[in-house]
Amino acid sequence: MPMMIKRLLLVCLSLVTVFAAAQESALVKRSIAVVTEQDHPQLQILAQNMEAELFNIESINAAVNPGESDAVIYLGRLEFGSRASLWVRGVDRYTDAEVFTETHIFQNFDLEALLTDFLPRVITAVKTGFPPLDPETARIAAEGGRADIVFSEPEIDPRPEPVTLTLHVPPGTVLILKNGIRKNEKEGRIELRALPGAILPYRAEAPGHVSGEGELVIGSMDQHTTLDMVPFALWAVDLKARLWEFGASAGIIRFLLDEEIYLYASLEQNILSLKNVFTLWDDASRGFVQPLAGIGGYGLPPDYPVRPYMGFGVLTRFVFGDEGMYLSKTLTAGIDISMGLDVKLFKREDISIILDYTPRFFYSSFYDNPFEKYHAGEGLPVHLEGHWHLQWSGPVNLGVRWKL
Repeated sequence: MPMMIKRLLLVCLSLVTVFAAAQESALVKRSIAVVTEQDHPQLQILAQNMEAELFNIESINAAVNPGESDAVIYLGRLEFGSRASLWVRGVDRYTDAEVFTETHIFQNFDLEALLTDFLPRVITAVKTGFPPLDPETARIAAEGGRADIVFSEPEIDPRPEPVTLTLHVPPGTVLILKNGIRKNEKEGRIELRALPGAILPYRAEAPGHVSGEGELVIGSMDQHTTLDMVPFALWAVDLKARLWEFGASAGIIRFLLDEEIYLYASLEQNILSLKNVFTLWDDASRGFVQPLAGIGGYGLPPDYPVRPYMGFGVLTRFVFGDEGMYLSKTLTAGIDISMGLDVKLFKREDISIILDYTPRFFYSSFYDNPFEKYHAGEGLPVHLEGHWHLQWSGPVNLGVRWKL
């Protein structure tokens, strides 16, 4: 008798298993089409990979025509400020309800992050939001009775827990956020707590470093990152050309007070110049070498893309004439006034374009040939009083400044 009962139980269990399998196989697959709302390479990559993943889902048929599918996945792209986002919406055509929305926010597009993080999230949302239809619901849908279809609400993931972003920063860093100011909570570190996917605009200030602005993107788990801050430069090199004579000049700069004040020294010359090349060196006595030293300062902090500057210096001139190189017969010295702009045109923070105008007051104990041929610009310098003159025309320089 006990053996008979066991056999009966096994038969019943087998029947239940066969019935469940039959019911499962009777479920109707959902047909889903993927639509991109604009022609963009990043959306095309996402669409192609998503369609390939949909083919691998047993409960879903990938459809080509959105009008003949019962669900549509829309892909789009938005740009806002320095960031961009790819978004995906799943819409059920039976109820016209938006079943899910997923968003991928980034500053620099990363294909690996798209395929390993964003795409799996979307596929999970598709599986959850578009389960197979039971035969009766599929029959009602096929007959056009969409109003009679009742779907269960898809399960919504619980609100994610905050994660910790640990920033490694220079000592003394002050991080300014919308919700307050954070300082070094530990030596060289600042810890932030925020929800995954949050974007935190910030401004960072640290002793000895250029103030910087940017955005922190919070990942899905605790992480460490280094906050990139550019240290103030101590030295710089200038390479310039005088726009009238096209003579090259080189100089060196020593920065003080966080790149606000600087000492400078340069050596100007017109021996190696396009002007002499074009005249075929028909008058070698036109050559001069002019050392210069002074002090200057910027009108704006280093984090500005355009910085005006002004400086004062002293100069003298060695002239190449018929008697060889000499210091302008007796004495030639001057006061240099430089006024210009330092413009960042490159992605590199250490190289900028400089354009300046340098009128000069100079003293010469003689004013005779060959000296009058050595000034830059057409016409003679303006005579002021006694041996003092003003060189106002010609001294416009264009060059590059390279911070070391």
